[in-house]
Amino acid sequence: SAIDAVSREGDQVWVARGTYLPTAYVDSKVTSDTRSRSFVLKGGAEIYGGFAGTETALSQRNVTNNATILSGDFSSNDSNTWPPDSTRNDNAYHVVIALNQSSTVTLDGLTITGGNANNSTYVQPNNGFFIPSGTVWHDTGGAGGIVDTDFMLRNCRIERNAAASDRGGFVVYNLNPPTVRKFRAIDTVFKNNLATYGDGGALGITADDGKVVSPTGQYMMAELVRCVFEANEARCGPDRDNPPNGYPDGGNGDR
Repeated sequence: SAIDAVSREGDQVWVARGTYLPTAYVDSKVTSDTRSRSFVLKGGAEIYGGFAGTETALSQRNVTNNATILSGDFSSNDSNTWPPDSTRNDNAYHVVIALNQSSTVTLDGLTITGGNANNSTYVQPNNGFFIPSGTVWHDTGGAGGIVDTDFMLRNCRIERNAAASDRGGFVVYNLNPPTVRKFRAIDTVFKNNLATYGDGGALGITADDGKVVSPTGQYMMAELVRCVFEANEARCGPDRDNPPNGYPDGGNGDR
């Protein structure tokens, strides 16, 4: 409800320590699968975790002592086993989602965990939703899907998210070049994220350069500052575009 209340650039949402589960359907016209619920983020929102609940100023929070977790574990039964086991089969496909927002979304001081994008059979219908019809997108971006939106992660932990295809953590995509989109991560840890069949174990940042011919192709700008990547895994299977010599992903997959 606090996310929904955001109405202008710079609106802040302060979140007290604890674990929170998503409740909003990404596509409001497709509500038959409860796993498609996410935290659907609005442009301009600045969402801060790390509060005990008594602070009156942002500077008073303590991110270390007040863990604030956005979790896709609807049943609160995830085992500690990693790579993930069957206890995650009912988790959210994407913990957070930001689609086609005109202003930057900022997440600060949050842990994002428990996303499991393992549905390779869902195909987006032609119902006017932002995601193009025919797209299979519940098999990528377990932690989150960021499409046509400028996005900032700061003081966050992205851990124990998985995808059946690629980008076990975040998938960041620009569908509409030559518009340039920006992704930034500062003081953020990406740990134990898994792309089961594909590349980008922790993070995948891509622009659809097939729409516009450019000598640079710089339609995504990415900045990673003081970030840690630890124990993420991308199990690149044989490339679907027939790589030379049979090497997984033609040797060009994200490591």
